[in-house]
Amino acid sequence: MSELPRPRVLCVDDEPNIVEALKRQLRRKFDVETALSGTQALEMLESHGPFAVVVSDMRMPHMDGSAFLAAARVRYPDSVRMLLTGYSEVDAAIRAVNDGHVFRFLLKPCPPEILTAAVDAGVEQHRLRKAEQELLERTLRGSIDALAEVLSLASPLAFGRARRVQRIALDLAKALGIADVWQVEVAAILSQLGAVTLPTDVLERWQRGQVLRPEEQEMLTRFPAVAEHLLGHIPRLEGVRRIIQLHPLPFVVGREDEIPIGARILRVAADLDSLTTQGIAAGSVVDMLQARGCYDPLVLEQLQAEDDRGTVGDVPLRSLTVGMVLDQDLRTDKGLLLVARGHTVGESLLIRLRNLGHRQGLPEYVRVVLPR
Repeated sequence: MSELPRPRVLCVDDEPNIVEALKRQLRRKFDVETALSGTQALEMLESHGPFAVVVSDMRMPHMDGSAFLAAARVRYPDSVRMLLTGYSEVDAAIRAVNDGHVFRFLLKPCPPEILTAAVDAGVEQHRLRKAEQELLERTLRGSIDALAEVLSLASPLAFGRARRVQRIALDLAKALGIADVWQVEVAAILSQLGAVTLPTDVLERWQRGQVLRPEEQEMLTRFPAVAEHLLGHIPRLEGVRRIIQLHPLPFVVGREDEIPIGARILRVAADLDSLTTQGIAAGSVVDMLQARGCYDPLVLEQLQAEDDRGTVGDVPLRSLTVGMVLDQDLRTDKGLLLVARGHTVGESLLIRLRNLGHRQGLPEYVRVVLPR
């Protein structure tokens, strides 16, 4: 059985003999790298990371240990930070603890056994922090998946729209190179949660752009509040909630900071899907969005550059394969909606269609977007 990788430690000091001494003291238990300045250490964290523990001297030219650890905290928060300092630098060390959230500071000269024990404690702290982070991420992902599953069961029509909007928004977010793409992806799928409160016929007429009665229009105004209420109980989704909350607002030049880029992307993706669902030709949709004058020009520019959703064509129902995307609602001959447009064909759908066979009067051909 292969051995587990040893914890990685980065030692930082501007004196080569000191970092070499630190390396000799720690290398029996840890995989040790060294850097001779705060700037070099930040580069090491970027190119050779991640490190479980970072041990830095306090007094270094250009960037002292306090400034380095504060920068490391912002850019590499998972690494546990420790500070080596002299008696005369205790006040500065205390500031470093506050500014850089330093796990522990050690007075020089530091005996090898104390240094090793401190790094051991730092490695354990790193392990606990990563375990907690993984647990939170699994819990978060499970909560999101559960809500999406509820939406797919309660309203296949809304779930189909959510998947279509998600696909458009995700492509735009990646192309624009924004940070936290996952927030846009999650916001797109969960933005349609309010659909569970709408009667199916109202939802269908709304998606087709048909006129709604005043009381039906009132239902739509409460649509975003449902998602806001449900997501309010899930931690770490503040950014997602903000995207959903603000995406209906129009873009105003000079006030870009008031609406996050994720919300601007989501509005374009949602309105693009609405126009397409209403039967407007793909070539005219972008021109219509531009004419409205309420979207981020950079997002629309990227939308024009993308303008490639794959080849659309009719295929025999029995020839559907995993990865194809439905470009129409799949209904029985009695009008029962089985799967909404935008659904990506998976093994479960193929099994379901085979089981239904001819009993549900399924169409012989279906229009799909073929994989790129």
